[in-house]
This record gives sequence, C-alpha cells and structure tokens, in this order.
Amino acid sequence: MIPAARSPIDIAFWFLERAGQEGASVTLKRLLSLMYLAQGEFFGKTGNKLMPACFVAMREGPIEPTTRLVLESGLQNPWAPELSGQALAFLADFWLRLGALPQPALDRLIGADGAWTETLGLGEGSEITDDVMRQAYIRQEQRRRGPAMAPVPQAARGNPLSALRLDGERPQMRPQGPGAMAAQAFARPPAAPPATTAVPERKREEITGPFSDEDLKPASFAPADLGFTADGRPIARWKPRRRVE
Repeated sequence: MIPAARSPIDIAFWFLERAGQEGASVTLKRLLSLMYLAQGEFFGKTGNKLMPACFVAMREGPIEPTTRLVLESGLQNPWAPELSGQALAFLADFWLRLGALPQPALDRLIGADGAWTETLGLGEGSEITDDVMRQAYIRQEQRRRGPAMAPVPQAARGNPLSALRLDGERPQMRPQGPGAMAAQAFARPPAAPPATTAVPERKREEITGPFSDEDLKPASFAPADLGFTADGRPIARWKPRRRVE
C-alpha cells in the first residue's frame, strides 16, 4: 500500500511549521513522539501507513532515525512539505487533539499502545514493525469505537414485527391512520363480565291456609266452540274451565 505522505521529513516539517504558527516550541523528543503517534493512529483508522518511516524502540521512546539525523545535522532551510489531501486532513485533526499535550501525556499514550513496550523487550534499537503497530492501533481504535453493531438483514427492514424483544416477545405495534382508534378497540381483548354475587336459593315456604288441592292446581283452558273469520278461516274460541276469583 502506498503511504499517504512521500517521506517522514514532510511530516516532521509540517509539525514544525504548525507549531511555529502557534508560537509553540517543539523539542526533538516531542517531535518524534508526535510522528510515532500519528503513524499509529493512521494505521488504526485506515490500516495503511501515513509515511514511509521506520521507528525503532529506545528506552527514551520510539524514534525515527532518518528524521533525527536530518534535524540533528542543523538543516537551516527546510523545504515546504508536500502532503496529500488525506494526510493534511488527518494531521489537522491530530494536531487539534494531541498538539498541545505535554510530553508526559504523550509518553503515557506511547506506553499504553503495547507496540513500543513489546518491541523494547526484544532489545533496545529493535524495529517496531508495521504489523506490530498496525495490530496494536487497530485494536485501540476498535476499543475506542466500541463493538460493531450487527447488520440488519434486508428481509427484516421495513417490517418492525420481525424484530424480537429481549424477552422473546414481538413488540406491540400501534396502528396508524384514520382507522387507528377502531383498530385498537377491535384488537383489545374482550372485557371480563362483571362479577356476580351468588344469590342463595330461598327455601320454598310451606303453603298453609284454607285451600283445597283443587284450588292449588293451575288454571286450565279448553275450547268452547268454533267460529269463523270474515274471510272464512276457522278460529277456536277458548275459555277457562274455572274462573279464578
């Protein structure tokens, strides 16, 4: 993969130029720390190198030997850095977040990435390889962003009823539109009938009095004669056998 910048010297000159615009002083150790962290963050965000640089692990921190040799040589007239749009956008955001941090804070960030300490354990002056830096800062970026959400299947999009709640039940959807109230009323479960109080069966009272068995029988009716209507239809005329007084 092609790095975003043509050389680490361009990155170093960009940091020096930006610090000069803000009236800030940058030591060589601070400059190398910023370059190392910028390389790592770019690995974490893109998986690619910001610059074609080689960082080695020293006890005082990671260094980029070529940049240190150039700056220690006393270069008086540095050239204007040539950077791609991607590199410029990244460096501007990086400077806003880390440009004003003191050196102890930068040291803590370097010590927490795992790449420098792991390589230093192999011996001072060992190269911090691209794979070690890439894996360390990709893990760091994943922790910063949090767990990725699983994509929603296409079949489930636009169908809210296909999603299950955490308790395993489907969510209750409220109908929308002009008939929403009627639909909600129709969807409600039928109301339970009101509770009734059982009425105790009353004991049949004994009937006493001056009545005979014939008096207690229900009145019956029998036909008396047969008549006809105006259109000739027969009709029976009924009368009780016994008049009830």
